[in-house]
Amino acid sequence: MVFVFKILTINILNAQLSVEFVAFSGLKKTKETYLQRFLENEIGADFSFEKLEKEVQNLKNLNAVANAEFQIDTTGNDVKITYEIEEALTLFPIVNFGGVEGNVWFQLGFTDLNWLGKGMQLSAFYQNNDWRNNFSLYYRVPYIKGSRWGASVSFLKWASREPLYFDEGEVLYDYDNLSFGATTIYELGFNHNIEFGGSYFIEDYGKSAQQSIENPPGPETLQQPKALIKLLHNLNRINYHYFYLFGFLNTINIQTVNNINDGTWFSIVLNDTKFFKRIGKKGNLGGRLRLGLSTNNDTPFAPFVLDSHVNIRGAGNRIDRGTGVLVLNLEYRHTIFDRKLFAGQVVGFSDVGTWRNPGGDLGDLTEIDNLRPFAGGGIRIIYKKAFDAVLRLDYGVDLRDVEERGFVLGFGQYF
Repeated sequence: MVFVFKILTINILNAQLSVEFVAFSGLKKTKETYLQRFLENEIGADFSFEKLEKEVQNLKNLNAVANAEFQIDTTGNDVKITYEIEEALTLFPIVNFGGVEGNVWFQLGFTDLNWLGKGMQLSAFYQNNDWRNNFSLYYRVPYIKGSRWGASVSFLKWASREPLYFDEGEVLYDYDNLSFGATTIYELGFNHNIEFGGSYFIEDYGKSAQQSIENPPGPETLQQPKALIKLLHNLNRINYHYFYLFGFLNTINIQTVNNINDGTWFSIVLNDTKFFKRIGKKGNLGGRLRLGLSTNNDTPFAPFVLDSHVNIRGAGNRIDRGTGVLVLNLEYRHTIFDRKLFAGQVVGFSDVGTWRNPGGDLGDLTEIDNLRPFAGGGIRIIYKKAFDAVLRLDYGVDLRDVEERGFVLGFGQYF
């Protein structure tokens, strides 16, 4: 790290110094050419200490980097910069699991968030969900040949048991989705990009053998081939220091879906805003605001679900659906131990959500009967050398009906 007197000297001579040499230390897998795209202090340019601080934080925000520091040496009016990199584990097996009452799932596979040392992502997994088999393959190249352009391709075979809601009650369907997708990515700035693409997928619904009501309504089977076009805008201003986060992120996802069978179209807009703030040395306050709307209003196949895995901890497994959603998740994480490899946190949270009913209007989002307020606590066990390697356990309780409650187990922070 830099001594205080040297920092003062640099600040005084800042305008007179030029960058003579730039190097990285500690690299084992990551390519220097990949990291250099995030630097502003180029060889031959005027040295800026403000740019140096920004560069180091940018490097710490990469999935490939657990921590970054710097060393500088001055000779006359020349500056030599060495970025000291502590690489993160980015190639690791996926051993993921979770569950709420009536739904236990597990996932096995692998992922590499720094494929070939160039920040590419490659992942594949098998997931058993509701005792049904699922497969996924995903490949993402954020920068093609060092340019601002990137691309991604994906394959998904998804199978689950989905509850759909009719006037007569809940009807269980065996759901299958086979999907092929691709996108084009363009970088507007650091962690600021737009993504455009689409997918072709086939949805199959078949009534499950076990039902909670007699003579359940709805079709016995339904197959729907569909084409999807999507546009994403992602602005990420979250800064990382190991597992501590501060800053904000906003992602807007706009989708238009064509039902090939009858030629009808519907659209979905989903906006996620996340924010984080450090509280002292051990506290981290976080929040997520989710707002979504769809135009396929009068249908039991509504796209937004009320689910412990997704938005309301303790509520249960896909217990309701809607064509609009408004959810606020708040969470305070407090570190109770922090060692070289592992850390632990206790968590207090509040999850509040409301839904627009199929066939309803926007006024449904303000109806008190549609409001689901849950609160609870949990624990986190964190492996510090890998990105978002967090084992979590939460217990949530409905504040209006304490009989509605449950555990939620999963891997990775909830948001």
